[in-house]
Amino acid sequence: MRPPDFSSLYLSRFLVPALTKWWMCRRGSVMVVAALSALPVMLGVAAAVDLRTVVNTRSKLQSLADAASLQAAKQANNSLASGSSTTTDAALAVARTTAQSMVTANAQISGLSSVPSVTVSYTPQTSYSGSVTVALSQTPQLFFSGLLPAGNKTVSVQSTATMAQGNSYIQVLFLVDISNSMGIGGTPSDIQQLENGPGQCAFACHDPHGYDAISNNCVLSSSGQWQGSGWYSVWRPPCDMRTVAKASGISLKIDYVSQSLQAFVSQLVQYAQDDRNHITVGIDTFGTVFSRVVLPTTDLSQATSAAANVDIEDATPFANQYNNPNRSPSDWADYNGGYTKTQAALQQVATDLQNVGDGSSSSSMKTYIIFISDGAEELYSASGKWHTAVDVNYGAACTALKNKGVRLFSVLVPYYPIPGNTLYDALVAPFDGTGEGSMQYTMQTCASASTDFIQADDGPAIKQALSSVFDTIIADSALHLTH
Repeated sequence: MRPPDFSSLYLSRFLVPALTKWWMCRRGSVMVVAALSALPVMLGVAAAVDLRTVVNTRSKLQSLADAASLQAAKQANNSLASGSSTTTDAALAVARTTAQSMVTANAQISGLSSVPSVTVSYTPQTSYSGSVTVALSQTPQLFFSGLLPAGNKTVSVQSTATMAQGNSYIQVLFLVDISNSMGIGGTPSDIQQLENGPGQCAFACHDPHGYDAISNNCVLSSSGQWQGSGWYSVWRPPCDMRTVAKASGISLKIDYVSQSLQAFVSQLVQYAQDDRNHITVGIDTFGTVFSRVVLPTTDLSQATSAAANVDIEDATPFANQYNNPNRSPSDWADYNGGYTKTQAALQQVATDLQNVGDGSSSSSMKTYIIFISDGAEELYSASGKWHTAVDVNYGAACTALKNKGVRLFSVLVPYYPIPGNTLYDALVAPFDGTGEGSMQYTMQTCASASTDFIQADDGPAIKQALSSVFDTIIADSALHLTH
């Protein structure tokens, strides 16, 4: 019989139970230590989540601020350019309203939890431009909001948009109808005054040189006069209705056109006062004759002076030495009181056009053409009572001009309906109204876009039309985002 193994007995009875008991006690301590060790890890994860929330919030706020400042600057500067705002405070009010509306409308779309607070400032640069700064701030909901130093962190961003005059080269070219039909009164009351005045004329009756006086239809006197005596006396109205209108304080449509051109160029002068070499202006007129009143120039003072002198085309003299259609030879192709050679004028503008482009240089300018017309083309006709014919066959010439890369604005200054007037009923009425073949339809199709066509029914509307075109050109050509 082997003697007992006291070492094994000791291990099984005493040491193993003791170690087991110790291990059971020790396992609880390890769990406590493990839990305490996990706390920094959890805090790190929470901090990372919070940091990502802050970064994402900042990115969303920045994108929203960029868009809001750009739109606010555009609207504020447009309000100045159009004249609806005349002070810095007024421009700031427009910028604030625009920015707040845009932020409110797009906060949720941008993925923000709520609408951020908005602060807007406006810094003028010129009378017609300035910078808008939009500052946005928001406090996002963080994982440990209020418990850690990073909690309740407010995220703030800002963006500035500005009108930068020198960044784009543009040229603005006017093509103005100065035919005698633009000698109509600028308002219904002006028409009535002309009709009831000594000239008793309201339709295309401008004849400054009195050529019709040769045939005894009118006289050179500005007040008219009776000719003959007794039963043979005849009333002769004045030939020069332009002088009559001026003396009576009556504004003709051409007066409103001239005033609008001056205002337009004056606005350009104010807008471009930092760098006028980037803006070119040209003025062409047409009626019987096409004239380049101002070749495209950066001298805006020259353009302003020329705009002030835009007036009705002189009636053309008879084609014989006596200026008398009753004596041979007489060529009505040279004289009928003035034509409106619209198609030829548009074609000539296309021929003369230079330096059209993207606005990057003086040889690649964004080009805007403003075509102002009553909508009718009037040409010589060998037959007919008045040796003249009216049409609207100039649409293809507009298309050819647009194909050269210009933006064409079409301003229709329509005839006033004068039912009962022989000339109006015979020549103009067939092309009145709307739809294909009408003056309005053709002028609409001339424009580069539907928004680039404006109908101006009277003098004040002509001024508003040119102001609207100015606003569009400035907004289209030179607004840039900076940070």
